[in-house]
Amino acid sequence: MNAGLRGTGSDPHPTRELLSRWWSDHTDYTWLPRFLDARGLTVPGRKLVAVWCFLFALIAVTMQLSRFGSDTALARSIFALGTISGAYAGYRWARNESWPTWRQSVAFVVWADLWLAVTLFFAVRTAFVGTIGCILFIMIGFYAAIVHSPRVAITHIGWALAVCTALAAMAMSEPVNDNWVVLNLYLMVAGVVFSTAWILQIVWLRLTDDARNAHRDYLTATLNRRGLQDEAQHLLRSDRTQALIALLIDVDSFKILNDTHGHVAGDDALTAVADRLIAAAGPDAVVARIGGDEFVVLRGVDRQEIEQVATEIHSAVSSDSDPYPVSASTGVSVYLSPETDLPDRAVNELIEHADNAMYRAKKRGGDRIAWVQMFRR
Repeated sequence: MNAGLRGTGSDPHPTRELLSRWWSDHTDYTWLPRFLDARGLTVPGRKLVAVWCFLFALIAVTMQLSRFGSDTALARSIFALGTISGAYAGYRWARNESWPTWRQSVAFVVWADLWLAVTLFFAVRTAFVGTIGCILFIMIGFYAAIVHSPRVAITHIGWALAVCTALAAMAMSEPVNDNWVVLNLYLMVAGVVFSTAWILQIVWLRLTDDARNAHRDYLTATLNRRGLQDEAQHLLRSDRTQALIALLIDVDSFKILNDTHGHVAGDDALTAVADRLIAAAGPDAVVARIGGDEFVVLRGVDRQEIEQVATEIHSAVSSDSDPYPVSASTGVSVYLSPETDLPDRAVNELIEHADNAMYRAKKRGGDRIAWVQMFRR
């Protein structure tokens, strides 16, 4: 878990720190699809990208109807293939309901950059008009900046500037153009293409940081109650061939630990427990801190491995290497259902059942697991 989310101080150089993180950020690509899916925005987002694909194809077609359109058979053939592929990309974006994978998304950015460059070089008759058309790289930059990491965004910007520079140089070699006009046009277009994508990437990094932090517990960097609800909805929509288990984990005698050794020791114990729960639960699980010493773990699991997985997660709480070792009372509830779509209340019911089981474990002395009857719909 990202330890950078924890801490109490503020960076004396926030701009430098933000730029450093911007360059080193690898971006969790799965975060945006989960965010859109939880809010029902996946389909509208895909349709918006589809509209831009169709718009790019329309611009290319209408350009051919002007006196600046391509004038050779080869150029027209290249243009026709590019336009058809643009329309097909728009169709694919509009048709599917899930967000593309990382590889599919990167392939889309590469295709869009190549398609626009080929169109600007071959589908227009003059390099001057092609230089003006470089402004369309902004829309690809919007997508790359919002969806992908800084390295993808920078690669796109570099490609766009290279294409724009080449077209401007070609325009300057055309005797009908005023070189100073071409230079000024180039500086304006290149400046807008570069600054728009770069600034949007920085702003988006800040916004997504704020959005993620609003869903996370400041001390442990696990999800909070709000984040738990959002991530749980995504989990409900995932592979339902597996059982869904919920663990309510309460650290035993935590108040005594705080009173005896101080709040710093208590905070250290909670962060250590959180880290071990995240590691034990796995990357596809949802881990949240919902109270002072209470954690929730949600995970899909193969039905024959339910008991093993729950035991491993419960056992991860304790570690002899801790300065003040702790144990936990854990309640486990299991949802077995053949349904592909579970009601939103299913997670709340699971947690409620696990909470009741946890109290039974605590009444029996703690440091144990209590189960509820597996329930079906």
